[in-house]
Amino acid sequence: PDHPGPVESDRIREATGIEPERPIVLYQGGFSVDRGVEELVAAASQPPLMELGAAVVFMGYGWVEPFIADAVAELPGRIYLLPAVRPDDLMPWTASSDVSFVGQPPRTLNQKMNLPNKLFESIMAGVPVVVSEGNEQCRLTTAEAIGVCVDIDDPAAIAAACADLLAAPSDERRTLRAHCREVALARYTWDHTAVGVVGLYRKLAREGGAA
Repeated sequence: PDHPGPVESDRIREATGIEPERPIVLYQGGFSVDRGVEELVAAASQPPLMELGAAVVFMGYGWVEPFIADAVAELPGRIYLLPAVRPDDLMPWTASSDVSFVGQPPRTLNQKMNLPNKLFESIMAGVPVVVSEGNEQCRLTTAEAIGVCVDIDDPAAIAAACADLLAAPSDERRTLRAHCREVALARYTWDHTAVGVVGLYRKLAREGGAA
């Protein structure tokens, strides 16, 4: 994880049999409502992704898994379902995708303000992200140029956003993947982010002691 450069992997293709020429859109994490699961399932059958022959892969766990399983049955060869993997083995799985769909809708204050682990796990693996508009995820994604923001309630817009990233020239896609990895290693490792956290706790400890 600490070595710069692309992370090469074919884990998802090896597990599913998805052909090398087909691009992969990955959702990884918890399967629950208001996480973007239903929205990505709806986008999977939209023309922009269908025309590319894109495979939409869900990897994780949760109580809406039967919904995803039904979608797999309805769209065989288009939607795939994989079990969750250990956190320390996650990077090569994520790296074997072409786009990571984070897509948490901004329907509550928490959803508007939080930054889910999967966003950082994706860029650490060198995979650009598609996130929803109107939240902190979109602000960070735009500021760091690590993906695109989209109207999460519009399946066609989700499909188009994913397809735009997937259909870019190969050199542009390689450059974006390298950029995502560089941003993650330069600013979002524990060594970098811990400085502010430790500093805050020290400040709070001093103020608490003074009281």
